[in-house]
Amino acid sequence: MLRLETAHAVHYQGAVGCAAKAGRQLRRDAHAMTTLLRIAAAVSLAWAVMLLAFKVPVLGTSYAMPVARGLGNALAITHLALAFCFLYAARDPVTHRAGVYTAILLMALKMTNDVYELLILLPADQALISLADLVLSVGLLVGLLEALPRTFGTRPPAE
Repeated sequence: MLRLETAHAVHYQGAVGCAAKAGRQLRRDAHAMTTLLRIAAAVSLAWAVMLLAFKVPVLGTSYAMPVARGLGNALAITHLALAFCFLYAARDPVTHRAGVYTAILLMALKMTNDVYELLILLPADQALISLADLVLSVGLLVGLLEALPRTFGTRPPAE
């Protein structure tokens, strides 16, 4: 009986050692994801600052309406919360998958909205902010999607 317990303990310790090596490998591969999540946090923070500090240039003449002011403030607060979420997920993307998936979803939805604004809603002289946001959203979305397999993929541990 003692032999079985000893063999089990040795097997368990070996498995823990292999998992630790695999974890270190995943942590090294998650560096690109960490950088992209920090950039996404910076973009969300920039939107929050623009919506709070520069309301008239961003919202235009519709800012005079109380509903537009309230919605602009709510959107700024939401962007602050998202920036915090992305910074928190950037510390350890493997553990905080929800933050990574939130960033991917946000960039995809912003990209869709920006294309709609550029093609249908906005006149050419007011489309510069949406165009810049579209370029940033597409770049971040492609980077995040490209970094997914390296961050969450499983590999056999290097010996």
